[in-house]
Amino acid sequence: MAAGPTTEDVTSVDWDLWQSVVYEGPAAVARTSADELGRSIASGIPQAIRGVVWQVLAQSKNEELEGVYRELVARGTDKERSASNASTSAPRSESSSAFGREKDSLASSASSIHSDNSTLATSGVTSSPQNEGNSAEAAAKVPSNTQAERVKRAKDDASALQKLEKTIRRDLGARTSYSKYVMSAGLQEGLFGVCKAYALFDEDVGYAQGMNFIAMPLLFNMPEEEAFCMLVRLMNKYGLRDLFVQDMPGLHLHLYQFERLLEDFEPALYCHLHRRGVSPQLYATQWFLTLFAYRFPLQLVLRVYDLILSEGLESAILKFGIVLMQKNAQTLLGMKDMTQLTTFLKERLFDVYIDKAPSATSLL
Repeated sequence: MAAGPTTEDVTSVDWDLWQSVVYEGPAAVARTSADELGRSIASGIPQAIRGVVWQVLAQSKNEELEGVYRELVARGTDKERSASNASTSAPRSESSSAFGREKDSLASSASSIHSDNSTLATSGVTSSPQNEGNSAEAAAKVPSNTQAERVKRAKDDASALQKLEKTIRRDLGARTSYSKYVMSAGLQEGLFGVCKAYALFDEDVGYAQGMNFIAMPLLFNMPEEEAFCMLVRLMNKYGLRDLFVQDMPGLHLHLYQFERLLEDFEPALYCHLHRRGVSPQLYATQWFLTLFAYRFPLQLVLRVYDLILSEGLESAILKFGIVLMQKNAQTLLGMKDMTQLTTFLKERLFDVYIDKAPSATSLL
């Protein structure tokens, strides 16, 4: 694919190893060839099978979840309304009811409690004709009130959905080093669908800026339904969700860890930045929230994803972040201005990877 390195030395790829990973699983291969597998992943998963290997490493393939994705993407569209009209009296699908099962159970319990209280309150009370008339009048009002509440709730939901879609559409225009490729490859609708579906799937996270950057590399390597399943897996199994929930505990933890590691491994650089008020919050926040996709070239981002899916989120992003700082240490130590330092840290760190005289094995 044009998304990956344009020149790949396919003759040096151990295809037997990758075939074993796909068919037997990484755990089985690691039992006999752990070092070889580690080296192969570190040097880059072959682009031709990257999407498949990612899904094997993350164990993200889930046909039921793919069905949920299709339902969520269709929400609020003509397609959903047509399906709703065609099956007004039909039971909900298994996938959508799975999400509401716990909620429905709680609602049912609450209803039973209220029903019991009502019975206790009215037991032993002799009803008069006047009471019966009032009860009948009250009973007649209940359906209309319920209907009005449903209409209002439906309007509120539709308004919230439109607002969500508008926000995502606006962010799809955000620039990355490869956003033009997203447009030329016709992936914008898929990107919109993945972001919308996840926001509806996980209401505690919703849609956060930066999520589109995370989804893009996935869509370069797999269909949108599988990309959605992979995003769910990254959020839950790999702990990416902790970076986006309220108060962002995962982000604060990783920023603290990164600062302590920088202090340990590059004390001179740490002191240089600290004296000039350049904290990791100013530059590393966008690294971690977008998995380095915000400004970094796709070839580097794909390598970061290789490491995340094989080693785990924390290990991969902290290692890569520290190595970036080490590779640029001398350049950074020569800068005195806070603005100059911050700009370089945000946008120019990857320049060190560019090969001035590229060969067939050059990364950039």
